[in-house]
Amino acid sequence: MTRSLCLGLLGFSGNYIKQDLSNLGGALFFALNSFDLIDISTDYGIDYNLVETLKKLNISNTKARFIYKVGSNYSEAYDVNQLIHRTNADMHFFGVSKIDSIMFHRPSSSKLSSDTKFFRFIRSIYPDIPFGICTNSESIYTLYNNNMDIEVVQIALNPLDYVSNSALLSTLSKNCVSIQARSILSSGLLSGKYDHESRFTHHMRSRYHLKAVSSKYRNRIETASKVIRYIGDEYNISLEDVPVFLYSIFENIPCVKRVIRGGSSLEQISKNLTTIPIDLSVLNHFITMMEADWGCEYV
Repeated sequence: MTRSLCLGLLGFSGNYIKQDLSNLGGALFFALNSFDLIDISTDYGIDYNLVETLKKLNISNTKARFIYKVGSNYSEAYDVNQLIHRTNADMHFFGVSKIDSIMFHRPSSSKLSSDTKFFRFIRSIYPDIPFGICTNSESIYTLYNNNMDIEVVQIALNPLDYVSNSALLSTLSKNCVSIQARSILSSGLLSGKYDHESRFTHHMRSRYHLKAVSSKYRNRIETASKVIRYIGDEYNISLEDVPVFLYSIFENIPCVKRVIRGGSSLEQISKNLTTIPIDLSVLNHFITMMEADWGCEYV
């Protein structure tokens, strides 16, 4: 079975490293012409908004379709009509045929009423676009699924978090929900670039140095190093190929339909276009290791 190659644009948002807007257009065009699917969110971008940046480019002849994620930090009673208006404008810009799915970025019980109103209106306009949520919470999935037809769920999934999400994966599989896996490298901790002495200053990873989570982070980075050593020793995978190996592993897990690959530079996303063949025995053994030895508390 041929898998769609998917790329998430979070790495270009400025959350991990500061991005040079003058070089961003070239990287985005490369991504749009090289990957089958691009994961975007109306929230991505610190110094600039990535969706708005894409809308300034002539992308009409590019190949990729889009996973379109809607908002994350709206208050409980946000303006549903305003969000509908923005979503409609984006649908018309990108083209309905270019939209793979529409997803709530950070669903919550406090926003359920407003989110349900948004869902019902958008579903009436775009009945053929699959609708979903991004969550690692089985209770949030159940709550939303009881109020709207959830066809797709995107979850953070990697060797450190696989076992803690096994119940959710089982529920989604049983309900025939399409599963998208992101954060395969656990915000880069499984890339092989960092150890317990690494210091982070940018938005996404600076929280690791907070006193309240420092012990959990140490356990997480030590376990990540253990996983990386294991991959090198057991499968003769070089350090630079560890990310591609992990993407390839998760793309072969039967219940996972799509894996969102990452990258913060043109060089990284070029590298992440490659795939490593995964033998079934390797996959089964790797899953056993994730279930038995590598589980960590999320930070």
